[in-house]
Amino acid sequence: MHDRYLSNAYLVADEEGGAAVFVDSGAPLEPLLKAAAEWRVEPSHVLRTHAHPDHVEHENKLGLPVIRGALQVGNLDIEAIPTPGHSEDMVCFVINGELVFSGDTLFKDAVGGGDYERVRSSVMDIYMAMPRERRVLPGHTDETTIGREWEENPFVRVWRGVEPEGTERVRVSGRDATLIVWSPDYDGKGKRRRLSGRKRLMEIIDPRIEDYVERFTTPHEPLLAELSEETARELGSTQMLTGPVAGRFLETLVWISQPKRVVEIGTFSGHSALAMAAALPEGGRIEACEIDPERAAFAQRYFDRSPYGSKITLHVGPALETLEQLEGEFDFVFIDADKEGYVDYYEAVFPRVAERGLIVADNTLWSGRVVDEDSPIATFNEHVAADPRSVQVLLSVRDGMTLIRRA
Repeated sequence: MHDRYLSNAYLVADEEGGAAVFVDSGAPLEPLLKAAAEWRVEPSHVLRTHAHPDHVEHENKLGLPVIRGALQVGNLDIEAIPTPGHSEDMVCFVINGELVFSGDTLFKDAVGGGDYERVRSSVMDIYMAMPRERRVLPGHTDETTIGREWEENPFVRVWRGVEPEGTERVRVSGRDATLIVWSPDYDGKGKRRRLSGRKRLMEIIDPRIEDYVERFTTPHEPLLAELSEETARELGSTQMLTGPVAGRFLETLVWISQPKRVVEIGTFSGHSALAMAAALPEGGRIEACEIDPERAAFAQRYFDRSPYGSKITLHVGPALETLEQLEGEFDFVFIDADKEGYVDYYEAVFPRVAERGLIVADNTLWSGRVVDEDSPIATFNEHVAADPRSVQVLLSVRDGMTLIRRA
């Protein structure tokens, strides 16, 4: 377990001297490597439950293929089941029908934060349909079983209807809310809360206005339109696409500010990087950070086809590690990666932003959920607002975009 993240990583082998894999890599490697040596195994792959930094910290050091789907290695029969909610890319791995590695969706006595309805669906429709004796090895906290969580997990009991939803009125981030269920968080420092406000997502802007805005915004170039269509077919997660309005907004910000050095944290399929690259001044460069090799390869294909692609250098791996390797100041930073990492990304780049530099953070309205619930984005917004070093404005462009400069 990682001493700061409190995250678990695992080594699984079919037998001594046989086939083996790692599951996630956010915990210290030494105990895992020691166990591999004692078992006389050489792990062939890393199974990644999701791409949050506390679960992928050592992927580059391991240097093994990263797997997000099904796999057969020796006598290990590995099934991958999508369980979105805490993150879009979350999967659980079931190995030989006996073990399930649940990432940050199901814990002992708790569940992961995120999209309330999708977390509930993943827990109740997928996990609770599994055999009661199946062992659960979470991304944090101790091992448990499906049967134990069916009987004792406070969230599962409420969702089963055997316990009532709470009615206590509470204040969260200065807002009134109703506490419907709680349990100890995995770090033991607080209670993980699920609020009634999570039962719906807000329409931040009337859809008719959104359509009108897009209609009167200069449309995609054909290559970006093609990129968007292929992203939807091949990668899914279309809500992660920058889109024509936000893309033009980023392009315009770059056109106005004329940055020589841009850093993008979270490239996905490459739309935003190409939008910004189109407005770079002579000699301008983009350092694009993407943790997922599959998404990075997809983006690079489009970079190679674009007349602006030569201005982009794509770095594959955890963004914080990439930032440590980059030297000098940044004129423009775009943050659009895992939301749990926003504060860390902000703190990593702010001291290195040029005097007249700009940070743009995406998704800072989080589908309206920032209004009445705790979330990583709400935490980030509060963190930036309380920072005396910064001046910021939160705009209702798409899902919220915050512009941040030095005070």
